[in-house]
Amino acid sequence: IHCGFSAKDLSFITKQTIKRNGRYYEHLAWCAINPTDGCLYTSAGTVKCTFEDEASPIVVYSVDYEAVQNKSGNFLKLLRYLYPTDEDGHCVERKETQGGCFDYKNHLHISNGYG
Repeated sequence: IHCGFSAKDLSFITKQTIKRNGRYYEHLAWCAINPTDGCLYTSAGTVKCTFEDEASPIVVYSVDYEAVQNKSGNFLKLLRYLYPTDEDGHCVERKETQGGCFDYKNHLHISNGYG
C-alpha cells in the first residue's frame, strides 16, 4: 500500500494498494520521489532482475498528484522497471534494501544492510 500524506501537517490523504505480477506486494522496503520527473521509485527488500518472493527490480510509477489531492485511490500508474546491472551489463543483486533518495545530479542511491 502506498499512502498520500499532506506535507503541511502529515495528515492522511489517500492510499492505493499496488500489485506486481498479479500479486500484492507484501514488503516494499523503501520509496523515493524523484524531484526531476515526479515519479515514485520503490522495490522489494531484495533488488534484482527478476520477480521472486521477496525480490524485484526497481519499480517506477508515475504519480497523479491531482488524484492524491482529490483523495482518489488510484493515483499510481506503472511506468517501467529498472534492472540493476554492473558496468558490464550483468544483473546484480542487492539484499536488505532500506532506503532510497536522489542526489542533485538525479542519481538514485539505495542503502542496504542491517546493523
